[in-house]
Order: sequence, then structure tokens, then C-alpha cells
Amino acid sequence: MYIMIPERNFGRLQRHPFMVTWVSDSNRRGKLLHFLVECRKGFSKDVCHAGKVSVILEGPYRESQDLNGYDKVLFMAHRIRIASHLLAISYLLQRHENQKA
Repeated sequence: MYIMIPERNFGRLQRHPFMVTWVSDSNRRGKLLHFLVECRKGFSKDVCHAGKVSVILEGPYRESQDLNGYDKVLFMAHRIRIASHLLAISYLLQRHENQKA
């Protein structure tokens, strides 16, 4: 998903791609989306040190893959790229726990 942070010095027109790593229920409404951010420089560094901020989200832009038909699934990643697999891993673990996978 693309994240924009309209407040502070982030700029209204900057948007940067990030992966949703986890989804959980919110106490108030809807779902909470969790993002794993590797603090480097520029925008990601600003995000890491921003604290609680309001964001504008765009996306998602790709379909999720259906993993239910496989006996075994292998995920490979290096460093921050594990973020692209965490949602699918969470889904498979929940299905396994409920004895549906």
C-alpha cells in the first residue's frame, strides 16, 4: 500500500510503498493494519521517529495468492523483505490452528 502522511514536514504529495505485515481487530471500528518499516533515511526515518500520526492509504494494488491448495509452502526472504510474507504466514497459521489447513 502507498502511505501518505499529510501533517508535519512530510509533505502532502509524498507517497511511499509499504507492505501490510499484519491485520488485527480494532477496539473501535474496522481493522488495524500493521506495517514493518526499516528505518533508513528520508521518509522511512521520518516515519520511525514520528510517533502517532494520521495517514492516508492507497491500495492494495495486487491480488493475494490462494495458498489453500498446497500441502507445503516455503517462504524465502532476506531482512525487511520478510514483511511481504508475514500476512500469508499468519493466515496459514490461523487455518492450521483451526484445523482447516
